[in-house]
Amino acid sequence: ISAKNKTARAFRAVKAGLGGIASAAFSMRTAIGLAAGVAGLGYLVKKSMNATDEMAKMSRAVGVSVETLQRYHHAANLGGLTSKQLDKAVQKFAINIQEVSTGVGEAKDAFEQYGIAATNADGTLRAVEFVMDDVADAMAGITNKTELAAFAYDMFGGRGAAMVNVLKDGKEALRASMREAD
Repeated sequence: ISAKNKTARAFRAVKAGLGGIASAAFSMRTAIGLAAGVAGLGYLVKKSMNATDEMAKMSRAVGVSVETLQRYHHAANLGGLTSKQLDKAVQKFAINIQEVSTGVGEAKDAFEQYGIAATNADGTLRAVEFVMDDVADAMAGITNKTELAAFAYDMFGGRGAAMVNVLKDGKEALRASMREAD
């Protein structure tokens, strides 16, 4: 065999070897990418399930449906609140409604001053959602910023100031923001 043929044969062998290495590297890269994608998808599913579980627990704690709470989260996000801030504000609000319904509580005077009822005509506790509508409409009518901040604090505790951006334009604006979540 001539030197030329030996060289050509050697180059073909090297080329075939490199092709095999490139193919193996591509397959390994694909496998790693696929494994990372599956792991990432698993993480997202787990995170989503945890968030759903937390929302269901909060829903039961404050007496608001999961759907309504999700819609409130969207409205709050538009107003610059995090979901956790909203959850704490709604929790405090629900407690205030219950306390006011028994004739006591920090928010009693504010409920009375703005004509917001904590109970239905039959004496049962009003749903958080309906009382929230009344609070939003009351906020829309308050022009003095100091008075607005005090009212929001009375309703929602320490997160009241953050709730102003969510509710300041009244019930219809709140409902429009909530419909966007749908």
